[in-house]
Amino acid sequence: MEPKFFHNKFTKFEFLATLHSELDLNTSLQLPRFWFSDGTKEFRTVGINEFCEVFNTRFDTNLCEKHSCHANGRFTLFFKDEIQDSTVVVESAVEDITDESPSDVVVEDTEPTEVITEVPADVPTEPDWIWIASLKNNAGDKIKLEQHGLLFNVDLKRNKALKNMIADLRAAVQ
Repeated sequence: MEPKFFHNKFTKFEFLATLHSELDLNTSLQLPRFWFSDGTKEFRTVGINEFCEVFNTRFDTNLCEKHSCHANGRFTLFFKDEIQDSTVVVESAVEDITDESPSDVVVEDTEPTEVITEVPADVPTEPDWIWIASLKNNAGDKIKLEQHGLLFNVDLKRNKALKNMIADLRAAVQ
């Protein structure tokens, strides 16, 4: 059986009532979304997983607790026999892939490479203090100053005033 999609609890319970005549549809529709009744007893569950588990034990069904889900008032019910069938297909596909892959993996030892630390020409070596002095204490300029500080490996906090950010940058660079 394919997974079933329901737009609300009413359509969910109508479907479940067609599967199990013992389910008291009228009472179940008046209860909260994960509660149900069989006419003699109310079953109070929390969440879709517990609902599926209790529903399975009461009516001997095959709802999958692990895959069934609920979001924004909509329900998706999966059935265990379908999940097991699809798992077998996936496992056989994985076996086919692993048979074709090479089993001999050779790892070669490599010598450590030399790291060259050159500063590109377009990266400044000192902050542009004249530009920084022209900034205003607003969010856009604070973002620009923060990005400018990252060029010098200085992490500036934007929740500070601009003059305090400038003071932090000055202290970190000197």
